[in-house]
Amino acid sequence: MMAQPHYPDEIVVREAIPSSEAVRERFGAIDGLHALAILAILAYEIVRFAPSIVARNGFVAEAASDASQGFSLFLILSGFALAYPAIVAATEHGCAYLDIGRFIVKRVLRIYPAYALALVLAIALPTLALRYGLPALTGGAPAASLDGFWRNLIFTGDGLGNDGFRALGVVVRCYIAFPFLLLLWARARRFFSLALAVAIVLDLFTGLHGIGIGGLVPFALGIVAADVRAQGLPAYRFGIPLALLAGFGATRYGAELAHLADTHAAGALRIDPLWSIALFGVVVAVGALGWLERFFSLAPVRLLGVTSFSISLVAVPVTAFAIRQLAGPFGVATAAVNALVASLIVGFVLYQFIDRTFAEGSLRRDVADRIGPFLNRALRRFRAARVLLGTPPPPVEAEIAHAHAEVEFYAPPPRPVVGDLAIVSTRTGSAEDLAAEMIATKKRLSDRSDAFFSGATVALSTSAEPEKPGFYRKPKTLAAVAVTAIDAARDADSDAAHGERSSMKMRINSIAGEARESAR
Repeated sequence: MMAQPHYPDEIVVREAIPSSEAVRERFGAIDGLHALAILAILAYEIVRFAPSIVARNGFVAEAASDASQGFSLFLILSGFALAYPAIVAATEHGCAYLDIGRFIVKRVLRIYPAYALALVLAIALPTLALRYGLPALTGGAPAASLDGFWRNLIFTGDGLGNDGFRALGVVVRCYIAFPFLLLLWARARRFFSLALAVAIVLDLFTGLHGIGIGGLVPFALGIVAADVRAQGLPAYRFGIPLALLAGFGATRYGAELAHLADTHAAGALRIDPLWSIALFGVVVAVGALGWLERFFSLAPVRLLGVTSFSISLVAVPVTAFAIRQLAGPFGVATAAVNALVASLIVGFVLYQFIDRTFAEGSLRRDVADRIGPFLNRALRRFRAARVLLGTPPPPVEAEIAHAHAEVEFYAPPPRPVVGDLAIVSTRTGSAEDLAAEMIATKKRLSDRSDAFFSGATVALSTSAEPEKPGFYRKPKTLAAVAVTAIDAARDADSDAAHGERSSMKMRINSIAGEARESAR
């Protein structure tokens, strides 16, 4: 990872990124698209465990194979949800940091609680069923050893025959690559495109297909989709055409691409690059078309999408059990419907009791706030604690020097008091001019104060004094009006007769009128 300079914390615009919760709060259609993805995966699993359906209709088999690409849609949505907050922060503020320590803690808490429980059940249930003579409860899954548990816990095992476990291993590898992909997209998009091309080649022609290297393609396209949405680009112009064009190519050449990949790793997850591009177009189109986004934002659709992660963990064993145990007495079609309903129910229960605690609320954020700084201390040794997005801020010393170079003096605007003689409103000159004007103003105020208390009459000079550039002064005739009016009022108070007071008031009004005329 590229080494980044360390700046003071007050310059950091946003450390709490990425945050998929913020994306879900703003875009309900993200959950709706998750629902579409999990339904496609369930259809694929049901057909896979019901070979009689495939034997009756070849089109169903081909459609089910394409439905497995719901996993690619999952990866696109994951890349979108992780990248969008970071890209928006960098776009709006010019600079944002991806805090690696908090990112790791939040991802671990998001996937491991539900996955660890599902993994324990996947090992414990077959073992107990075989021990007590209940092979029907195993669903055909072999009993796994404790070594298999630990290997699958760190995603180096075979997934115990569960596509959901294998898919989660691919997702974790994409999470590891996320900071690099985001940095490439933000700073070197040519290398970003090159990385995608290399991932496609390695997935189709090498044994790296077995570890899901092709998953980087849809995951990286999710980052692109997030940038398209953050920038507000006219995505509707190319979203649907791109989806249709790539979808046609995927249905036409998908079998050949699948054959290339499967020759290197039997049973590995199929990730078609053409379908990844087509689904990228779908995600972009949903964000651009209001009616489509409103549909995927409906409450029932969103509820299914929220529980999609839990459903994916239990879909394979529940589907296998339902198809194999119920297909005989009730028929394949009824067994398929029961498998679908059972998968949704079991996944919803897992979500309510385990996954919801970590998917919603502030628990993950609070834990990340506590543990993230400690993890970053270790990452700083490798200069990998933060990824800087956008234009880096200048060093603190340079900012201070820049501030001193462009300092401006400012005085508050004039108060609405008649007796004010000269008040500086705004300042555009030098500091020396300001100081000289302040001294001159102070002297004028002092002279008029002495004249007032000594009883002398202050005569206003009519000679125009040259004004210094950059200052604003109230008209001096207003000051003359104030001083003359005060003298007249004092003389009027000394007169005893009422008539004398009336004449004094007339005199004051006359003086004020003359002053206004002279000001004009």
